[in-house]
Amino acid sequence: VGIAVHDATGKITYLNQKAKQLLNSDTYTDSVEKITEIYQIYRAGTDELYPTEELPALQALQGKTWLIEDMELHQNGQIIPLEVYATPIFDEIGNILYSIKVFNDITERQQAQNILADYNHTLETQVQLRTTELIKINEQLKQEITERQQVEQALRESEERFQEIAQTIKQFFFIRSGATGQYLYVSPAYEQLWGLSC
Repeated sequence: VGIAVHDATGKITYLNQKAKQLLNSDTYTDSVEKITEIYQIYRAGTDELYPTEELPALQALQGKTWLIEDMELHQNGQIIPLEVYATPIFDEIGNILYSIKVFNDITERQQAQNILADYNHTLETQVQLRTTELIKINEQLKQEITERQQVEQALRESEERFQEIAQTIKQFFFIRSGATGQYLYVSPAYEQLWGLSC
Protein backbone atom coordinates (compact mmCIF):
# COMPACT_ATOMS: atom_id res chain seq x y z
CA VAL A 1 0.00 0.00 0.00
CA GLY A 2 1.02 3.59 -0.45
CA ILE A 3 1.67 5.55 2.73
CA ALA A 4 1.81 9.33 3.00
CA VAL A 5 2.35 11.57 6.02
CA HIS A 6 0.98 15.13 6.07
CA ASP A 7 2.15 17.64 8.67
CA ALA A 8 -0.28 19.81 10.62
CA THR A 9 -0.42 22.31 7.72
CA GLY A 10 -1.31 19.61 5.18
CA LYS A 11 2.08 19.44 3.44
CA ILE A 12 3.35 16.01 2.51
CA THR A 13 6.41 15.12 4.59
CA TYR A 14 6.79 11.44 3.68
CA LEU A 15 5.89 9.06 0.88
CA ASN A 16 6.85 5.39 0.90
CA GLN A 17 8.08 3.69 -2.28
CA LYS A 18 4.62 2.37 -3.25
CA ALA A 19 3.10 5.84 -2.78
CA LYS A 20 5.77 7.35 -5.04
CA GLN A 21 5.05 4.65 -7.62
CA LEU A 22 1.28 5.22 -7.51
CA LEU A 23 1.62 9.01 -7.57
CA ASN A 24 4.27 8.73 -10.30
CA SER A 25 6.46 11.19 -8.39
CA ASP A 26 9.53 11.20 -6.15
CA THR A 27 8.95 14.76 -4.96
CA TYR A 28 6.80 16.24 -2.22
CA THR A 29 4.78 19.33 -2.99
CA ASP A 30 4.70 22.30 -0.65
CA SER A 31 1.43 23.53 -2.15
CA VAL A 32 -1.48 21.95 -0.29
CA GLU A 33 -3.97 23.71 -2.59
CA LYS A 34 -2.44 22.09 -5.68
CA ILE A 35 -2.03 18.51 -4.39
CA THR A 36 -4.88 17.18 -6.54
CA GLU A 37 -3.62 18.98 -9.64
CA ILE A 38 0.04 18.00 -9.17
CA TYR A 39 -0.69 14.33 -8.49
CA GLN A 40 -3.71 14.18 -10.85
CA ILE A 41 -6.22 13.08 -8.20
CA TYR A 42 -9.79 12.91 -9.52
CA ARG A 43 -13.23 12.04 -8.23
CA ALA A 44 -13.96 8.53 -9.48
CA GLY A 45 -15.78 8.28 -12.78
CA THR A 46 -15.38 11.98 -13.61
CA ASP A 47 -12.89 14.42 -15.12
CA GLU A 48 -13.26 16.58 -11.98
CA LEU A 49 -10.23 17.11 -9.76
CA TYR A 50 -10.91 15.85 -6.25
CA PRO A 51 -11.82 18.84 -4.02
CA THR A 52 -8.79 19.68 -1.87
CA GLU A 53 -10.88 20.28 1.24
CA GLU A 54 -12.35 16.75 0.94
CA LEU A 55 -9.00 14.96 0.75
CA PRO A 56 -8.86 12.29 3.47
CA ALA A 57 -5.48 13.46 4.81
CA LEU A 58 -6.81 17.00 5.29
CA GLN A 59 -10.02 15.67 6.85
CA ALA A 60 -7.83 13.69 9.27
CA LEU A 61 -6.06 16.95 10.22
CA GLN A 62 -9.47 18.14 11.44
CA GLY A 63 -9.64 15.14 13.79
CA LYS A 64 -11.66 12.81 11.58
CA THR A 65 -10.84 9.26 10.57
CA TRP A 66 -11.67 8.98 6.90
CA LEU A 67 -12.22 6.08 4.47
CA ILE A 68 -13.19 6.58 0.83
CA GLU A 69 -13.31 4.62 -2.41
CA ASP A 70 -14.29 7.41 -4.78
CA MET A 71 -10.82 8.60 -5.75
CA GLU A 72 -8.78 7.95 -8.89
CA LEU A 73 -5.28 8.75 -10.04
CA HIS A 74 -4.89 9.64 -13.71
CA GLN A 75 -1.30 8.69 -14.53
CA ASN A 76 0.31 8.12 -17.95
CA GLY A 77 -3.02 7.50 -19.67
CA GLN A 78 -4.11 5.07 -16.94
CA ILE A 79 -6.88 5.45 -14.40
CA ILE A 80 -6.08 3.90 -11.03
CA PRO A 81 -9.02 3.59 -8.61
CA LEU A 82 -8.01 4.02 -4.97
CA GLU A 83 -9.22 3.08 -1.55
CA VAL A 84 -7.91 5.72 0.86
CA TYR A 85 -7.83 5.60 4.65
CA ALA A 86 -6.57 8.53 6.73
CA THR A 87 -6.33 9.07 10.47
CA PRO A 88 -5.05 11.86 12.71
CA ILE A 89 -2.04 11.39 15.02
CA PHE A 90 -2.23 13.29 18.32
CA ASP A 91 0.41 14.37 20.83
CA GLU A 92 0.10 13.56 24.54
CA ILE A 93 -2.18 16.56 25.21
CA GLY A 94 -4.51 15.94 22.25
CA ASN A 95 -3.12 18.28 19.60
CA ILE A 96 -3.01 16.92 16.06
CA LEU A 97 0.62 16.53 14.97
CA TYR A 98 0.06 15.03 11.54
CA SER A 99 -2.10 12.65 9.59
CA ILE A 100 -1.23 9.32 8.07
CA LYS A 101 -2.85 8.30 4.83
CA VAL A 102 -2.83 4.74 3.48
CA PHE A 103 -3.97 4.20 -0.08
CA ASN A 104 -4.31 1.13 -2.22
CA ASP A 105 -4.89 0.41 -5.91
CA ILE A 106 -8.26 -1.38 -6.03
CA THR A 107 -8.31 -2.06 -9.79
CA GLU A 108 -8.39 -5.85 -9.35
CA ARG A 109 -11.12 -5.64 -6.71
CA GLN A 110 -13.26 -3.43 -8.97
CA GLN A 111 -12.67 -5.78 -11.92
CA ALA A 112 -13.74 -8.73 -9.75
CA GLN A 113 -16.81 -6.78 -8.58
CA ASN A 114 -17.67 -5.92 -12.21
CA ILE A 115 -17.28 -9.57 -13.24
CA LEU A 116 -19.47 -10.62 -10.32
CA ALA A 117 -22.06 -7.94 -11.17
CA ASP A 118 -22.07 -9.07 -14.83
CA TYR A 119 -22.40 -12.70 -13.75
CA ASN A 120 -25.26 -11.81 -11.38
CA HIS A 121 -26.99 -9.85 -14.15
CA THR A 122 -26.56 -12.77 -16.57
CA LEU A 123 -27.84 -15.19 -13.94
CA GLU A 124 -30.85 -12.98 -13.16
CA THR A 125 -31.64 -12.74 -16.88
CA GLN A 126 -31.39 -16.51 -17.27
CA VAL A 127 -33.61 -17.06 -14.23
CA GLN A 128 -36.20 -14.62 -15.64
CA LEU A 129 -36.13 -16.36 -19.04
CA ARG A 130 -36.42 -19.80 -17.44
CA THR A 131 -39.24 -18.59 -15.18
CA THR A 132 -41.08 -17.20 -18.22
CA GLU A 133 -40.59 -20.51 -20.04
CA LEU A 134 -41.83 -22.49 -17.03
CA ILE A 135 -44.89 -20.24 -16.70
CA LYS A 136 -45.64 -20.80 -20.39
CA ILE A 137 -45.15 -24.57 -20.06
CA ASN A 138 -47.33 -24.58 -16.94
CA GLU A 139 -50.09 -22.74 -18.82
CA GLN A 140 -49.83 -25.24 -21.69
CA LEU A 141 -50.05 -28.14 -19.23
CA LYS A 142 -53.10 -26.59 -17.58
CA GLN A 143 -54.68 -26.18 -21.03
CA GLU A 144 -53.88 -29.81 -21.94
CA ILE A 145 -55.28 -31.06 -18.62
CA THR A 146 -58.45 -29.03 -19.15
CA GLU A 147 -58.81 -30.37 -22.70
CA ARG A 148 -58.15 -33.95 -21.52
CA GLN A 149 -60.74 -33.56 -18.75
CA GLN A 150 -63.25 -32.27 -21.30
CA VAL A 151 -62.54 -35.23 -23.62
CA GLU A 152 -62.82 -37.69 -20.71
CA GLN A 153 -66.10 -36.09 -19.64
CA ALA A 154 -67.40 -36.26 -23.20
CA LEU A 155 -66.38 -39.95 -23.41
CA ARG A 156 -68.11 -40.72 -20.10
CA GLU A 157 -71.27 -38.97 -21.25
CA SER A 158 -71.11 -40.79 -24.59
CA GLU A 159 -70.63 -44.15 -22.85
CA GLU A 160 -73.51 -43.42 -20.48
CA ARG A 161 -75.78 -42.59 -23.45
CA PHE A 162 -74.64 -45.78 -25.23
CA GLN A 163 -75.38 -47.82 -22.08
CA GLU A 164 -78.84 -46.26 -21.79
CA ILE A 165 -79.61 -47.00 -25.44
CA ALA A 166 -78.15 -50.52 -25.28
CA GLN A 167 -80.12 -51.38 -22.11
CA THR A 168 -83.44 -50.25 -23.53
CA ILE A 169 -83.15 -51.57 -27.09
CA LYS A 170 -84.78 -54.96 -27.74
CA GLN A 171 -82.70 -55.95 -30.76
CA PHE A 172 -79.87 -58.42 -30.59
CA PHE A 173 -76.41 -56.95 -31.16
CA PHE A 174 -72.86 -57.23 -30.02
CA ILE A 175 -69.55 -55.43 -30.47
CA ARG A 176 -66.55 -57.59 -31.25
CA SER A 177 -62.86 -56.69 -31.62
CA GLY A 178 -61.67 -57.07 -35.19
CA ALA A 179 -58.11 -57.69 -34.06
CA THR A 180 -58.67 -60.31 -31.32
CA GLY A 181 -62.19 -61.55 -32.01
CA GLN A 182 -63.07 -60.88 -28.37
CA TYR A 183 -66.58 -59.68 -27.50
CA LEU A 184 -66.41 -56.11 -26.21
CA TYR A 185 -70.16 -55.66 -25.67
CA VAL A 186 -73.21 -57.93 -25.83
CA SER A 187 -76.71 -56.46 -25.67
CA PRO A 188 -78.94 -57.75 -22.84
CA ALA A 189 -81.37 -59.29 -25.36
CA TYR A 190 -78.53 -61.12 -27.16
CA GLU A 191 -77.09 -62.20 -23.82
CA GLN A 192 -80.45 -63.67 -22.71
CA LEU A 193 -80.93 -65.50 -25.99
CA TRP A 194 -77.43 -66.95 -26.39
CA GLY A 195 -76.13 -66.82 -22.82
CA LEU A 196 -73.07 -64.85 -23.84
CA SER A 197 -71.56 -62.06 -21.79
CA CYS A 198 -68.40 -59.96 -21.77
